[in-house]
Amino acid sequence: MFGLSILFLGGCLLPYDFSELPSASPTTACVEGTPECPCDDGIDNDENGQADCLDAGCATAVVCQPEDCEDGIDNNGDGATDCDDLACLYEDVCQAEICDDGVDNNQNGQIDCLDVEDCALHPNCCLQGTLTDTAAMIVDEGLNANEPTCGDLLGPDVSYAFTPSKSSTYIFETLGSTFDTVLSIREGCGGAELACDDNTFGAQSQITIALQAGVTYAVYVDAKSNTTFLGGSGVTLTVREAETTESDCHDDIDNDGNGVADCFDPECSTLPDCVELCDDGLDNTNDGLIDCLDPLCATDAVCCPTNTTSGVGTYNTATYGLNNFYAASCSITESPEATFAFTAPQTGIYVIDTFGSTFDTVLSVYDGCGGLEIDCNDDAASSLLSELTIALMEDESVLIVVEGYEDQTGVVTLNIE
Repeated sequence: MFGLSILFLGGCLLPYDFSELPSASPTTACVEGTPECPCDDGIDNDENGQADCLDAGCATAVVCQPEDCEDGIDNNGDGATDCDDLACLYEDVCQAEICDDGVDNNQNGQIDCLDVEDCALHPNCCLQGTLTDTAAMIVDEGLNANEPTCGDLLGPDVSYAFTPSKSSTYIFETLGSTFDTVLSIREGCGGAELACDDNTFGAQSQITIALQAGVTYAVYVDAKSNTTFLGGSGVTLTVREAETTESDCHDDIDNDGNGVADCFDPECSTLPDCVELCDDGLDNTNDGLIDCLDPLCATDAVCCPTNTTSGVGTYNTATYGLNNFYAASCSITESPEATFAFTAPQTGIYVIDTFGSTFDTVLSVYDGCGGLEIDCNDDAASSLLSELTIALMEDESVLIVVEGYEDQTGVVTLNIE
């Protein structure tokens, strides 16, 4: 990039070959006493028909030395690097990308909105669509323009404008998306982040937020980590106005946006049709699920865990026909799971893995039945099997959950050492 450059003179763009300058040590100004100073004002100061670097009096001026405009080095020593240097002012690589002309203006291989550095906040690129007050399905390849505070910054994202019709509390959810999502809401393009959520529902996200009527907000769905959106059904984003209570305890919807739905919501949990007796052989809640098959029994001692361990060693079982109570945070799991109770025989570091299992596993550890997730792993050792390391105190008990990626099932080999 040391060849032909362009200078601005008298309202015209003129070619100028910096390589033809006489050899000299660059200085910070013009040759002393030369009336052409300064050499970067676009004016023919000495009126000899040659302005700035075209004038011999500027031959040794720093601003007139050649600059490679994309090597990250201040080649001419003027304190400005690459496109910040005046010598690069008219080079293609230093031109701003016009975000809606279908041309790669700065020749960096990224056209229009795909040029995130220049176009991330451009109106044509920031908000790729519009949401209404009702559900919306979004499918897009995504950019990487948003930087959510609660997730990985490397994942691509899609962004949509939402202008509520009235001031109220709204619920945004990514349930049904085919990858691990991060959901965030901003005050318009490039505005301040108002809310962010990673894993309210396993790998899916939910935000409940009060918004003002007539104000346009930017809603971003990011892929956690550098995941590629799956074409055809990648992102599912729904938005609805929140209700003040869990109005329906059996509609599979979190009506009040508090992160728990139906019988799991405190408003419903004590109602007669939300109480399942887990060992009487009856379908007390009339949902077609009896005893331990009912998710309401997931944390009941009768139903959890499905397997016990007697210390370190190898344990085998299968997930066919089992329940699906847990949602690991590190993957997409909609499959039956095998659960194991483990109590540490002594204080130490324990390695738990599923090597030897017959399917793509997801491994997670909780602090008890229905408890908080402590750790999670999807793929380990360049395989589809799982492994994690956890520190436990003597007699500390945990729940180990093995489930399949998406809806996979199979024979489980669980190793604890």
